[in-house]
Amino acid sequence: MTPSAEEIAKLRITLNRVSFLETIRLRDLDPLLDAVEARDFAKDEVIFRQGDAGDALYIIASGAVEVSRRFLWIKKVVAVRRPGEFVGEMALISKERRNATITGRAPGMLYRIPKEAFNTILMNNEEIREKIEQVNARRKQEDEAAGR
Repeated sequence: MTPSAEEIAKLRITLNRVSFLETIRLRDLDPLLDAVEARDFAKDEVIFRQGDAGDALYIIASGAVEVSRRFLWIKKVVAVRRPGEFVGEMALISKERRNATITGRAPGMLYRIPKEAFNTILMNNEEIREKIEQVNARRKQEDEAAGR
């Protein structure tokens, strides 16, 4: 299904709010538009689970998601991500399995960028790759500081 002009405009605005894309000109995001999939989610809906293979990056357009981890039988919420933030990059960069479960905290919508598009479009742009790696490094430090 081809997105409408209004949907494309909303997607461009959302993508431009993402920290690693905010300095990119809107028209330079066009190659990414064909690969992005919009997806609604409900409160308490699992987007992906800890241990899953990393198949996509997710950008939160509306609502909120919680990032949780299981330690033995205990579930711990370690972060909440809101519009303009993203999840799923760690598994794509490290090529390891997901290290957290992402669950809808408030109903909303997200954009899914499949791994192939992430690798070819985003990671081949040096500026974007560096910004994603900086966020990834910061999140790892936060995890280590919290003893996770």
